[in-house]
Amino acid sequence: MTKKTNIQLAGAAAALTGALLLAGCTATASPQPTSPGSTPTATATRIEFPALHSAGDVTSTCADIDTALPTWAVQPNLTPGPGTAAAAATSIGGVGCVLSDAAGDSLVVGVAKVTPDSISDLKSFLEANGSAPTTDFGTDGYFDKATGDAELIGGPFWVSASSDTFDSSAQANQVLTAILQTLPSG
Repeated sequence: MTKKTNIQLAGAAAALTGALLLAGCTATASPQPTSPGSTPTATATRIEFPALHSAGDVTSTCADIDTALPTWAVQPNLTPGPGTAAAAATSIGGVGCVLSDAAGDSLVVGVAKVTPDSISDLKSFLEANGSAPTTDFGTDGYFDKATGDAELIGGPFWVSASSDTFDSSAQANQVLTAILQTLPSG
């Protein structure tokens, strides 16, 4: 090889290496301050749930949901974490449950009865947070593949189910349908 060819190859290799390094870069959230001596971590950029309004209490209980989902078991000592859909549901008179299956996978469920204005706000919130509308649930439904969050809005009821085991809205459909069966119509 000539000296010119070696220089051209070296330049091409450097450009390719730089391009490959940049291809692995992604935008991340700003690190948040942590305690002294600890390593900063990135935080999620999800929007907080809107102020939702109850259209009445939900009469279904975690025991009803447990019965409707025979492959899952309610974990009575656990409650839905702050910022979850299930926690938002319980804050307005709904029910929130944490369940697990034999493999140790978890499922967080929330059910609330919401006003028409809240339904509109909820739909806007779900879309703003990356949930895609889906018709897999037979009614207004949203699914976020990145988080496994499935949301169904049917009549006055909002049913949320979140699990790492949900890779698609079709997988969540069976769980949401079973939960709907525990609710009174309208």
